[in-house]
Amino acid sequence: MVSTEWQSLMWSTCHQLTLVLYSLSKYDDCLHFTRLALQLEPENSESWYIYVEIQEKLQNEREGYKSWLNHRTIPDNNSSIIARQIQHKQSSIRSLEDKKNDEVHQRERKYLQLDVKALQYFAQQKR
Repeated sequence: MVSTEWQSLMWSTCHQLTLVLYSLSKYDDCLHFTRLALQLEPENSESWYIYVEIQEKLQNEREGYKSWLNHRTIPDNNSSIIARQIQHKQSSIRSLEDKKNDEVHQRERKYLQLDVKALQYFAQQKR
């Protein structure tokens, strides 16, 4: 069994390698280290966010968006639910615009924007 400290260190290492490789446009290698990071911390939203960005670069949007919505526990299987979710998420983004511009609010806004992007992708697929 790996201790929490070691697991955290391994996640951090994988995450940093992902960021470096992403900046070098080495997306297949990024995907490898992101998957390792997700195995170490499956609930880490930042790792999932980067996973989606990599999948977009590799033109695997469907896989990335599906995984993101699953991670965020957002249903994507019904057009009316998707439409309501998009409205709700856009409203949440607008409400965050009034908040101070700190790191937590920026991160949440970024995640909500990806929620909307992924939902819009599946809404278009259902037409």
